[in-house]
Amino acid sequence: LLDLERVAPCLPGAALTEQVGDEYKGTMTVKIGPVTAKYNGTVSYSEVDEGNHRAVIQANGKDARGQGTASAVITSKLEDLGG
Repeated sequence: LLDLERVAPCLPGAALTEQVGDEYKGTMTVKIGPVTAKYNGTVSYSEVDEGNHRAVIQANGKDARGQGTASAVITSKLEDLGG
């Protein structure tokens, strides 16, 4: 959960382009029916709890064509489901 370069491919359309300190830059492509939007933005951890295997990721982006913005808060937790 603490390696964004390995986590990003789990999100369809997400790609990291560079790391600047604790913040990553990247792109996110979203397709809803015939409409496709591409966002350029940043992602970083806003909360990390290694003991409970939990991480909160904050992402912010701007449409590549300047048509709007988007943001997301992603909470991830690793759990043992017995094999």
